[in-house]
Amino acid sequence: MDSGIERLARLGVEANGLLEGVEHVANTTITATEMVENLPDVLRRLRRGGESFAVGINGDIVAETSPPERREPLTFRQLVDRLLPLHEPDADSAADVRAVREA
Repeated sequence: MDSGIERLARLGVEANGLLEGVEHVANTTITATEMVENLPDVLRRLRRGGESFAVGINGDIVAETSPPERREPLTFRQLVDRLLPLHEPDADSAADVRAVREA
């Protein structure tokens, strides 16, 4: 009997034939039903293998899923440096601060 991962790989090949000609970036195409029936294996393959999936319904790609980008965490200083330019005080800023303090 196939393991879940082996079955999913086989189903992915079958779905690729079903959805042939559909443009997508994912390296494996599966149907929505296959996604639901094999969700733990799909998530495992996303996490461990970095595999991406295109999900199809009736021959149309309706979703793509891929592992998240790995990023270095921000330090507090980096966060502040990125947020500060987003709020430039204007003429009403001082009045707003006074109103909040008085409330």
